[in-house]
Amino acid sequence: GYDQRAANASGITLVIHPFDQGAPLQIEEKPNTIYLPFFVPWHYELILNTLESGWSSPMGRLPVSHILAFSPALRILTTWLAEQDKNPATFGVKEVAGYGSIQPPVWRRRLKTRWHAHYTDLYGLSEVKAIADTCPICDNCHFLYPVIPEVVDSASRQLVKQGMGVLVLTELMPFAQLQLLIRYWTGDLVEIMSPCMLSPFGFKFRGRLA
Repeated sequence: GYDQRAANASGITLVIHPFDQGAPLQIEEKPNTIYLPFFVPWHYELILNTLESGWSSPMGRLPVSHILAFSPALRILTTWLAEQDKNPATFGVKEVAGYGSIQPPVWRRRLKTRWHAHYTDLYGLSEVKAIADTCPICDNCHFLYPVIPEVVDSASRQLVKQGMGVLVLTELMPFAQLQLLIRYWTGDLVEIMSPCMLSPFGFKFRGRLA
């Protein structure tokens, strides 16, 4: 998953987040993680300076090796860098991951090319601590954390084992601290995919039920 890849001690993970959208996705037990806002124009310059110059630390200036960002911010930042005649591939970023929404295929390809880095979509909800990572083997989403995913028919609410349906998630103690979530209705349409060596449950996000 992204957390394991983000453990590279030779660089830092840069989390880019619009703080008007609430708290950013936390990467636990990763001391080389910094959080920068993405809300007003001067934040773009701050991010660019960090990408070009690295981050000052007790070990010296560390380069940005991983980026975790709100998905629309990645598109806006990449477009803005092109307008500044800056080539993201020169920054040396190895991994880029987006959350908050799934990137369109054309943008997924563009991000990989422009940044010359591996790109991953992360699926998650504010209500559920666990996230689903895009599998490097089968390219489907897997929950690799303690959460129980199920897919149910949108009309009958009965469990389905193949095809499409609405994703429901169960997250119990100690992972849900304030309120237990039992078969939480996400409202997201997903398609059940074939099992993978990493997980027996794989899915692709297909849109919102609404």
